[in-house]
Amino acid sequence: TWSCQLENSAQRWANQCVFGHSPKNQRQGTGENLYAYWSSVSVEKLKNTAGTNAGESWWSELPQLYTDNPSNRLTPEVSRQNVLHFTQMAWGKTHKIGCGIVTNCAGGHTLIVVCHYSP
Repeated sequence: TWSCQLENSAQRWANQCVFGHSPKNQRQGTGENLYAYWSSVSVEKLKNTAGTNAGESWWSELPQLYTDNPSNRLTPEVSRQNVLHFTQMAWGKTHKIGCGIVTNCAGGHTLIVVCHYSP
């Protein structure tokens, strides 16, 4: 379910133009995924597809980074393979999401997507 509250918190962090996680005390009980794209030209025209691109990037982690897992099952070994963006999206108890996008970082050459998840 889309959450305007999570959208607002994600947008506030995206507006900081920092490609790093927000302080945990600012998002207690909330998960966070980050995505950034840099270009030598303006990224403004990519704003409409940024959310989709971020989601596809995160979702593709499991099959791309851990290919020796034909069943796509999350095991302790799999979780050590840098697939935590994927697990945040696929987590069974997560039922709220909100995302923010900013395109004016680094003089308009960097796009950042932040998504917050609850619980």
